[in-house]
Amino acid sequence: MGQTNSHSLLGYTLRGQVEGLDADTAWSALVQEMEASDAQMAVLSAEVFANLSQRHVDQLAGYLTGYEVSVLYYLRDPIKLTLSQYTQGVRAGRWSGPFSSFIDANESGISGAYGAAIDRWERAFGVRVRVHSFDEVVVTHGLERDVLQLLDFDYEEYQWAFSVRAVNTSLSNEAVRLLRFVNLVERLTGDSNAMRNILDLSRGVVARMDCTARSSLLRRAVHRWLGGPLYTSGDLRRIERLADNSVSALRKLKRHPTPWGRSTLDE
Repeated sequence: MGQTNSHSLLGYTLRGQVEGLDADTAWSALVQEMEASDAQMAVLSAEVFANLSQRHVDQLAGYLTGYEVSVLYYLRDPIKLTLSQYTQGVRAGRWSGPFSSFIDANESGISGAYGAAIDRWERAFGVRVRVHSFDEVVVTHGLERDVLQLLDFDYEEYQWAFSVRAVNTSLSNEAVRLLRFVNLVERLTGDSNAMRNILDLSRGVVARMDCTARSSLLRRAVHRWLGGPLYTSGDLRRIERLADNSVSALRKLKRHPTPWGRSTLDE
């Protein structure tokens, strides 16, 4: 992509979130690259496109004026999506609260995300967005194969390109709880080294205690700071209720009412 580096960067320039690179420059570079190529098709793919506002989608459509554009949107089970977003927020140091508070802060997004997002793209491009279930595709024939088949490419011919797969390892619940605690300490103290200082102090105190007291203290500390479930069945049911609004919006757009298949709670 030359000057634009990645498809995600293109999306972030629309939001003005890339230092030293504005949207006009990035998208002009993309258009120039496409014009200079003898390829018959260009594929742009990034998660950030799914969360663009109507203004930014309209802006994107303006940059691609004169091109025939098709839009493919993969929908993920809202429970799995919200859990993933929470984990990523904790991993990036942006979130230190419990999962229930994350739902509170993102309630409007959960309840209207899919229908509103699809509607934004259809308004901007005047085309019907093609909707596929991410969860179904991943467990059947794979995301790459699904995309290539839609583009009328022979997957077997291009399979070599996917032989080395990127590793996107999910954090365990224990790791999420630990990182969440680190985030909380750093947020409360305003010091990114606070956790290290606390651990150093704790080691000094614990080292002066006898083994029995030391073990008891550590067990109580771990249970208080890191114990308990990461989420409850009530949290999941709440997401499902909020997601019903997304399902209703999809029905209005004449989409399949449950594009991610059966509910996670039914398993």
